[in-house]
Amino acid sequence: MANIAFTDAIGAATLTNGKPAPGDRFSSWNPSSPPVGVDEEAVGTGLLHTFTFRDDYLVSFELKQIPRTEQAIMLRLQRHLRKGGLVAVNTQDAANRSYPTCCLVKGTNPEPKLADTKNIEYSMAFMLRNVAAVPADFICIY
Repeated sequence: MANIAFTDAIGAATLTNGKPAPGDRFSSWNPSSPPVGVDEEAVGTGLLHTFTFRDDYLVSFELKQIPRTEQAIMLRLQRHLRKGGLVAVNTQDAANRSYPTCCLVKGTNPEPKLADTKNIEYSMAFMLRNVAAVPADFICIY
């Protein structure tokens, strides 16, 4: 089951929607790998020149159909990420990929949103950075 695992001051926790596959999958999985640095265009040619400080390994995705019974976990996860905490993203994709050292991208807020008023189900959107010692691109192939 695709999930986000973390440990905060209260203890270990895992956010999942509890749905059987394929309903448990992360949706809108959008990996990105932009260089971080200073770039300028050459006046004469228009070529881009970049002084790169680092490469970022980013992903944005959404976990949908989270039941109301997970509200406490959603709020703990939001606080944990906003305070600079690390999480593990377990995709449960075809290769069972896991990204154990991820943090929130500055300026983003993984806020629980009521997405289905009939079934009282929530969704949460995330934008995370892989900060492992040897980071890798966020690949997820279901």
